[in-house]
Amino acid sequence: DIRAEFWVEKAAKLMPGHPAIYNLKESLLSRQGQQGWNQLFDLLQAELAARPADAHVNVKMVQLFCQDGRLDEAVKHCLAAEKRGLLRNSLDWYTVVLTTLQEYLDQPSVSSNEKMYRHLQ
Repeated sequence: DIRAEFWVEKAAKLMPGHPAIYNLKESLLSRQGQQGWNQLFDLLQAELAARPADAHVNVKMVQLFCQDGRLDEAVKHCLAAEKRGLLRNSLDWYTVVLTTLQEYLDQPSVSSNEKMYRHLQ
């Protein structure tokens, strides 16, 4: 809806970086299919730069990678976020990390020891 996009952009100018504005943008972009995927990825990158300790944004990034079949990048993001240690109190974060790692290790292409060794280096 063009009107919704118009008002979200107006609100973003008035309140840049506000989590509610991010949620509205995310909702609009996720409805656009593959075209909105790139914009959603850019939005998530910007939000992660502004709010690296926000579990919701990190979870969305991992889910976006997984939905796009980029499981390697999802695992890398999980491991990088764990190294920073900013999300240690989020059950939602660890639920997504566990699901992502299980899905990654279930891939038949490489043995689990080799996969984990590669990512932990």
